[in-house]
Amino acid sequence: MVMYNFKIEHFLFPQLSTLCYLTLITYFFSILNPITFTSAISFNFTSFSSSDSNIYMRELSLKTKPSQLTGNRLTFELVGRATYFKPTQLWDKDSGNLTDFTTHFSFAIDSQNRSVYGDGIAFFLAPVGSKIPKTKGGSTIGLTRGDQALDSKDNPFVAVEYDIYSNAYLDPPGEHVGIDLNSLKSVANISWYSNIAIKEGKRYEAWISYNSSSHNLSVFFTGFRNNVPIRQFLSTNVDLSHFLPELVTFGLSASTGNSSAIHTIYSWDFSSSLEIDDNITITKDPVSSPNIPAPNQRKNNALGLAVGLGSGGFVLVGGLALVLFALWKKSRRNEEEDYVLDDCIDENFLKGPEDLGSFHTMNWFQQMILMIMKS
Repeated sequence: MVMYNFKIEHFLFPQLSTLCYLTLITYFFSILNPITFTSAISFNFTSFSSSDSNIYMRELSLKTKPSQLTGNRLTFELVGRATYFKPTQLWDKDSGNLTDFTTHFSFAIDSQNRSVYGDGIAFFLAPVGSKIPKTKGGSTIGLTRGDQALDSKDNPFVAVEYDIYSNAYLDPPGEHVGIDLNSLKSVANISWYSNIAIKEGKRYEAWISYNSSSHNLSVFFTGFRNNVPIRQFLSTNVDLSHFLPELVTFGLSASTGNSSAIHTIYSWDFSSSLEIDDNITITKDPVSSPNIPAPNQRKNNALGLAVGLGSGGFVLVGGLALVLFALWKKSRRNEEEDYVLDDCIDENFLKGPEDLGSFHTMNWFQQMILMIMKS
């Protein structure tokens, strides 16, 4: 095994300046191409806990456990939200791509055998930082202000509502499911067979999916006809990028008004396909949102930082090694010692710039090293 002795006296001042210059170039290219961790969102909550930092609870006037958006008793003029702690990438401005997403949740609306009840629950998407509008009444299901129910300029949203209270200026008669685009006057709706089940507090299932290719928003949900579970369906075509920004927050919202019911979420799952930068987080509500990030978020950020720094260091060390190799070879050549350093190096690389055809076929980094060696 040949041992090579590196001698500092062979590194002259011009070579040191060149070494520093190339070190800066190597570092520059390493930060131009940082390693980032991106992932589509996917989760499945089969239960809810007050200590779960993956879900943000935002309520207007009552604190309760996460699964009960409007409290555990009949309360009036109340709004509650549960949102996921990270936004999702709804679409991408550069490519114009939209995400596919699917969500499913199991819920109950319980009037405790009262025949008059309100107001309903909705799955929604809204700009990051969206908060419960400071307005009384349950007609907007916590999605926007009452004075903007028909045209929500200040609080853009896309929602699927499960509405159990009919407002004459907004809704069809009776319980219904509707798709809302910046307005509580639904662009598509269907009667919901739910009356008896609401009085008895029975559980419903809801599935919502969006196809980015066809722009189809589809809603499947259960109802009860003659006390027998049935499945119902509603859909519309909509380009979501026309209504919402690239990054959106999403979750479940419920409200009560002059009439009341208990709105309970039993489970919730969601998945999207378009990737999102792991470092982007929701702007938290300073009053009702937890300040401690989720444990898995801390681990992901720490892992990303460690791998990013490690990769950058690897690139930097690799670049320095190449430069040191070139300088060492030059010093050995000056001593007129003919060592074969690496049989695997391309023969054209060793020939030098005299072979102009071979020189022009080299990549820019090989050319740079070769010029240093020949200087």
